[in-house]
Amino acid sequence: MKLKSALLGLLLAVPAAAVAKESPDHLYWFAAAEDGAPRPWAVILPGGGGIDNFGDEGEYYFAFARWLNSHGIDALVVHYQRDARPLDEVGLPAYGEEIAGAALRGIESERSLGRMDVRCDGIVFGWSMGGQGVWELAGNESVGLAAAIAFYPSVQSRGAGYTPRIPVTLLQGESDTFTPLPALQEFVGGSTVPEAFSLHLFEGARHGFDVDTVAEPQLGGGFAYDRQSAEAAHSVLEQELAESDLSCGLD
Repeated sequence: MKLKSALLGLLLAVPAAAVAKESPDHLYWFAAAEDGAPRPWAVILPGGGGIDNFGDEGEYYFAFARWLNSHGIDALVVHYQRDARPLDEVGLPAYGEEIAGAALRGIESERSLGRMDVRCDGIVFGWSMGGQGVWELAGNESVGLAAAIAFYPSVQSRGAGYTPRIPVTLLQGESDTFTPLPALQEFVGGSTVPEAFSLHLFEGARHGFDVDTVAEPQLGGGFAYDRQSAEAAHSVLEQELAESDLSCGLD
């Protein structure tokens, strides 16, 4: 997602991550405020390469977390590759469960530190392979999520009959060749609750169209930042957060 230039400059001026000493080193915690008050929270699941996008050392996901902070949402970036069993060991059909497991362990770890209050609404964000974890979490009512948002999510090895338990927003480039649109449309159409999905398409956009920390196209041009599409996706997210009415049931 493209952040406005002034906002991005503000976000990147902040230290990379506020990580508590007690947190495992694959978890990156970003608090909207240091008052310890309960507030809505988010889990961020990066793509298959982890937090580093072609040498940005996590800058994109950390800036995204700070953007959530600016909306009053605490955020946890989960570098699940350091906690889940590797893809080549478990195979793709089981890898979504591995990613989700890492996310759930991360939530449990943060809750042991008094964060991510179970009474507050949560939201999960995933990119590419991280989308495999999104599917697992969005289909699990016990996680305490209110919504899910996925950028060009992987649906490989996913058959028909998926049942999301929460609303799912999808941000997809029409020219993505790594996680192609037809596969995503087939997945959504084969869901038991297709109306739970909101699919936003971006003309000409390829994989990584929102990742403004990677200036030059990568992977033979298949991964490429697109300013116009990124700004459009940012507008979608602003509207989604405004309409989601995330809150805490503290009564």
